[in-house]
Amino acid sequence: MYIDEHLSMEANARHCAKTCFFHLQRIRQLRCYVNYDTLYTLIRALILSRLDYCNSLFASSSQTTLHRLQHVQDAAPLWCFSTDARTISLEAAPLAASVEQNAVQTVYFNV
Repeated sequence: MYIDEHLSMEANARHCAKTCFFHLQRIRQLRCYVNYDTLYTLIRALILSRLDYCNSLFASSSQTTLHRLQHVQDAAPLWCFSTDARTISLEAAPLAASVEQNAVQTVYFNV
């Protein structure tokens, strides 16, 4: 978790996006060696482990920060399947909705 002096989570979002794109490049290189289901599982695991981990902390973040992370989620099918993001669904909610839902659930279960 990277936190800057303004507690804006911008540093964490930047680092998360950078590492996600690195791993997407590595997964893309495996494209010709693994089948579709394996590739799909690798991408879902990356998206769920990197973007959904503690995403309720992004609840008060700016739209720019959320857009940076949403770009990773939208780029995953394009990079690894060479197709449009609308064609292949990763069954992941838009990041802003997911962040809001996790924040509400965290408050609900801790009250």
